[in-house]
Amino acid sequence: ISVKEFSNYYNYELKKEIDNIENKYNAHYIEDTLSSYNITHLTLGSFFNLDYQINEKSTPYSNRSNFFPSNLYYENNTNRSNLIRLLNKIGYNFKWIGNQWADCNFYNTLKYCMEYSFLMNYSNLINEYTFNSFFSSSPLIDLLGKFYYNNKVKIEKLFINNNNYDCMDHDAICKFLYYSKQMDKKYDKTFFFIHHLNPHSPHTFDQNCNIKKEKHNNKFDYFESYLCTLKKIDELLNYLSHFDPNAKIIIQGDHGTRFNTKKNEYDLNRLKIFNLLVNIDNHHFKNKIDNVNAARLLISEATKSKIHLLDKKSYFGFYEDSNNYGKVLRVSD
Repeated sequence: ISVKEFSNYYNYELKKEIDNIENKYNAHYIEDTLSSYNITHLTLGSFFNLDYQINEKSTPYSNRSNFFPSNLYYENNTNRSNLIRLLNKIGYNFKWIGNQWADCNFYNTLKYCMEYSFLMNYSNLINEYTFNSFFSSSPLIDLLGKFYYNNKVKIEKLFINNNNYDCMDHDAICKFLYYSKQMDKKYDKTFFFIHHLNPHSPHTFDQNCNIKKEKHNNKFDYFESYLCTLKKIDELLNYLSHFDPNAKIIIQGDHGTRFNTKKNEYDLNRLKIFNLLVNIDNHHFKNKIDNVNAARLLISEATKSKIHLLDKKSYFGFYEDSNNYGKVLRVSD
């Protein structure tokens, strides 16, 4: 969620933390940004499409196969992502650092994956995206979810304790840093997509980024996870300021959170996101940068060409257990 909404909800001021990040890393935080959609598969699907994939006039879709992460599935030397096709055309590599919800290895068999997931075989058997999609309308979801989460965390901790590796599978920033430091030299002309799951559940970290002994999924868990994520962002930017000081970076949420509403109930907070630009010095268009235009901005920065932004839009979509599934509603600014 946005810094403003977080501060208002928790009565906890974050100005010092944001000012520190802005001053150290040539960064600019953009307040009052709405995500392109309220659901990950729609927002990131549109990010990789370089355009809004569905609007209020579109034919309702019946499944997620055309959206993220399925739209990054690499098969027969083809990819359905407009962004990746354009990156290939201008001579850029693409690297994806995923998480337990959307594991790069599950969809790409290492074609675009920076990391080889230590849970690859387990994730191929049942990754969280597949799990949630299949059981979304089942009364077993809570019971199965606890079983899935608890066993996945046990496997991760077992691996961590027996290897020189300390990254939980949802901690994509940690994985990026780990694998970057294994390289002899930096990637040239590479677009990195780091899909960091926090502060989203499973909320396994406290505010100092230590692994919690148990998870509650309550408001305090989100509070701690959010503060930890700010520390992770600082750690990432500090590393990149030395590893690749001229890197163009955008750090965004793909949706906000909901504190007091149910899954398919309209809540504007679900669209209010964190939005940080780093080493991007053209300030006059920054308030136009939502998720879709972020991808367009990065292409412009990579090619040093004129930026072609779309009119900024936001939509509210629905999950599989809603009668409105497959449709979206336009949200007024």
